[in-house]
Amino acid sequence: MLDDTTADMTWALLMAAARRVTEAERWLRAGNWKGWKERPVLGVDVHHATLGIIGMGRIGQALARRAMGFSMRVLYHNRKRVPKAVEKQLGAKYVSMEKLLKESDFVSLNMPYSPESHHLIGARELGLMKPTAVIVNAARGGIIDDAALVHALKERRIAAAGLDVFEGEPEIQSGVPGGGQRRSCSTYRQRHARNAHGDGHAREQEPGCCAVGQASAQSAEPGKLAETAPLGRAVAACRSGAQPRSRPRPRT
Repeated sequence: MLDDTTADMTWALLMAAARRVTEAERWLRAGNWKGWKERPVLGVDVHHATLGIIGMGRIGQALARRAMGFSMRVLYHNRKRVPKAVEKQLGAKYVSMEKLLKESDFVSLNMPYSPESHHLIGARELGLMKPTAVIVNAARGGIIDDAALVHALKERRIAAAGLDVFEGEPEIQSGVPGGGQRRSCSTYRQRHARNAHGDGHAREQEPGCCAVGQASAQSAEPGKLAETAPLGRAVAACRSGAQPRSRPRPRT
């Protein structure tokens, strides 16, 4: 079973998007870091935040267990409510999807693709989320309306996204405007952050996403190694602001 392996990668995407890990690494490797006073890549805390889990099966529950280590408030929505004993063990509260989207700082999708879940997260649902929220999809392409997600990121309606799957993967279509700048893989909008000189000038970083390609259910552990060819292509597309094709391809 790859439940924990998938949950590990989902958590990695959540952390990378929240703390802008890949963006910070590229900034450092470009030789921009000159000392501890420079803080242009500021993320947000994960601990004590609210995690919303949509799909509370084995992977969703594994994610909730990881959230306990970060003292997070855990909300969840599922087709069927899990037993109260499981809720108590995980410290998770069952709520409507609308309430989950409105109150969560991080939203994780953990369900199979089906006609019913196609574009479960679209423009309306993204509009319910906090402007500081991060959405993570390590489930299936097609559950998020990718065109609506790109628009929400560009319009800064949400802060960031961590993506392991895309619609029509592994094909990627380019041409989505990037505002004249290369869009980074792990960016988070930061308002009223002090600049390197501490003068308090407000600055805003462009929102974006941390993306990999179907890596969540893969591991170098014996018996878990799988083909990783899509990885580089997905990351490259994210960096250039490319948008996956809007055509779902269910995975079995």
